[in-house]
Amino acid sequence: MGMMDCIRLTWKEEGFRGFYKGMQSPLAGEGFFNAVQFFMYGASKRALLERTGDFDASLTGRPHTAAPLHSAPRRTELSVAESYLAGALTGFASTFIEAPIDLWKSQLQTQIFRAQPAFSTFPGCVMYIWRANGVRGCFQGMGATFLRTVPATSAFFGTYELVKQKLCRPGQLKSELGVAQLLLSGGCGGLAYWLSCFPADSVKSAMQSDAVFRHERQYRTIVDTTRQFWREGGIRRFYRGLAPALLRSFPANAVCLLSYEKSLEFMHAL
Repeated sequence: MGMMDCIRLTWKEEGFRGFYKGMQSPLAGEGFFNAVQFFMYGASKRALLERTGDFDASLTGRPHTAAPLHSAPRRTELSVAESYLAGALTGFASTFIEAPIDLWKSQLQTQIFRAQPAFSTFPGCVMYIWRANGVRGCFQGMGATFLRTVPATSAFFGTYELVKQKLCRPGQLKSELGVAQLLLSGGCGGLAYWLSCFPADSVKSAMQSDAVFRHERQYRTIVDTTRQFWREGGIRRFYRGLAPALLRSFPANAVCLLSYEKSLEFMHAL
C-alpha cells in the first residue's frame, strides 16, 4: 500500500479524525521523551568532555580549581565525531522510553485496518497490552527499536552539529548562529535520522504493529521479519513509507532543535 492509498483508505474509513489516530500516545509521552533525550544528550556531552579533561566546570556552576596561567582554554563544544558518539549514547538510553510510546502509537493506528478493533483509546490500548503480557508487553519490538534508535540518534545529533559547524564563518561559534541557520541544521539532522535507519524502522514498525498475543504474530523475531520483507519485495520493501517520513522530518526537527537551542539560551540567561 502506497502513501496515497493509505490516505484514501484512512479518509474513507474514519474521515479527518483518522489522520490523528494514535495521537494520544505521542501527546502523553513525547514531552517526557524529548526531555529525557535532550537531558541524556547534555549528560553525554559533559561526560565526553570530562573524559578528556577538557570540560569547563564553570559551565555547570560547580567549583573547580584554578587552571595554570599558561594552560590551554578548556573546550565547551565536542568535535563532530564526539557528537555522533554522544548521539549514540543518547539513543541507547532513550530507547527504554521510546519503545513503549511507539508501541502504543502503532497499535492504536493499526486498529483502523482491523475488522473488530480491540480498543479505540490510548488508555484502552495500554490496559489491553498490560492484561495480555504484563510489563514485558510494553516492550514488544524492543530489540528492533535498539537497532533503529541508536544509529539514528547518532546521525541526528551528529549531523546537526556537523551542519552547524559548516555554517559557521571563520572565528564564529556555533552558539552565535542565527535562527535560519539553526532551522537548516535541525532539518538536516532530521533527514539524517530517517535516511540512516529506515530499513530498521520498517522492521520495528512491523513488529510493533503486529498482534499483541504471541501466538497470533506474523513477525516473531528481527531475523524472521527481515526474511519476510525480503521475500515480499526485496530491498524496496524496507523503504516503503520513506517519502512521508522525510517530508515530515525536516520541518518537525528544524523547529524541535531550534526550540532546544533557544531554551538553553533562556536558561543560561537566568
